[in-house]
Amino acid sequence: MGISPLQFKHIDGGQNWYVRGEDNLELRFNQVLALQPDMIELQTWNDAGEGHYMGNIWSEPIQNSPIPAYTDGFDHKGYWQVLPAFIQAWKAESTTASEMTPTNGKDFQGVLWHHTLTVDADCSSDALGKPRDIGNAEDVVSGIVLVAKGKSGLSLSVRNGSKELGQLVLVGGYNKFKFGGLGAGKVEAEIRDEGAAVASISGPLEVASSASLCNYNFQVVGFPS
Repeated sequence: MGISPLQFKHIDGGQNWYVRGEDNLELRFNQVLALQPDMIELQTWNDAGEGHYMGNIWSEPIQNSPIPAYTDGFDHKGYWQVLPAFIQAWKAESTTASEMTPTNGKDFQGVLWHHTLTVDADCSSDALGKPRDIGNAEDVVSGIVLVAKGKSGLSLSVRNGSKELGQLVLVGGYNKFKFGGLGAGKVEAEIRDEGAAVASISGPLEVASSASLCNYNFQVVGFPS
């Protein structure tokens, strides 16, 4: 049974598509755990350049191709903050993601993701144009935060530019979120413990409302482990 976040490819007229994944990964975690398949596959580079990769970007298979234009700077290793917990839950035959807990020995562990170009952005100078089915994309910030069992008092907030997109009171175990309203500007997330900030992250790339490339790859950012 396969697991992947999203599908995005932007190479030529026949390979220019977007298959929504704003909350696909966390839904897939629960599906896999509920079904308990004998084998699972974390799909990374099914075909070089498809945006569902969850690990390193290898330069060898994408040399002399358009792929680096939309993958360079889009490191997806932030997913590694939650994948080990999922694997442990599967091996323990847990049937829900609620059993996923931090594997870093700390009170929390997590990751967020979002595209860096708004759905209605102007990228008309890109000869390929916007990917097929981009209308299914959402201007949101999504993510997962795992909290140690028995730990209370933690909360999450996500900001974009000058506005707050949302807040979430975190519970022990598995917490997923999806906050709408994503627009131009930096995305920042903060975790507080009893109101005091204990961790904050922001992606290196700000969200834009116009660009020369119609790049809807995800920016994936993990909380420091």
